Amino acid sequence: MTHLHNSGFQTRLTLEDILESAEYKFFLKPAIRNSTQLDDQEYLNLFLELQTWEAPQYIQEGFKYSFGGYDTQNRPIWMSTIAKYPYKEALNGGDADVLERFIWKRLLWMIKSIVAKSPEENPTQQALFINNYEGFSLGQLLHGPTMAFRRKMAGKYKDIVPEILGQVNRISAWLLNLFRPFIGKSLEKVELFGKDESKWRPRLQELFGREEIPSFDEDIYDFPQTVLVM
Repeated sequence: MTHLHNSGFQTRLTLEDILESAEYKFFLKPAIRNSTQLDDQEYLNLFLELQTWEAPQYIQEGFKYSFGGYDTQNRPIWMSTIAKYPYKEALNGGDADVLERFIWKRLLWMIKSIVAKSPEENPTQQALFINNYEGFSLGQLLHGPTMAFRRKMAGKYKDIVPEILGQVNRISAWLLNLFRPFIGKSLEKVELFGKDESKWRPRLQELFGREEIPSFDEDIYDFPQTVLVM
């Protein structure tokens, strides 16, 4: 199992260059910017701090998400196995704020992967998500703190999902209803697949543009950190 989140490769920019960068301009999109109560300086600080911030190892391992490259439309593909996410452990341990910050870190990586392709290469400026819910049970959602956390995140960040969502794959119908608050008006972009590999594999091969489908257990992605040069 290979893990490479960040090799420390940095893009060192002046403040003026950062403010004019495609990455920060995407970070400033109203759907993302308006999800916080931060003032402009605090929001810039958040952007800079997230570049080098790392969550505790158990969160990085437990809430792993994988970069699968780009689809035939140059949309970045992000994959996760949500059934394995240890919400109960994180929330019972008092790490709700850390987990929320990790969501922002994930968002930053996704933004980096989007802006790595020009608007001409990826006109949608959106990403593709493949979520594997195999093994997911209703009991995982009946944990009180988990339910409360998901409701809170759905309320705060409901406008971000349609901003970056190009497509969601491999999600069951009953789970679709449970996650409806997160997906909202992007519901029409969701493709439903069950356990029948003969149905979902050809579709994923079509999206990846090749026979081999990347593993959900590898999380290799290494976009450069944006660092302020004083």
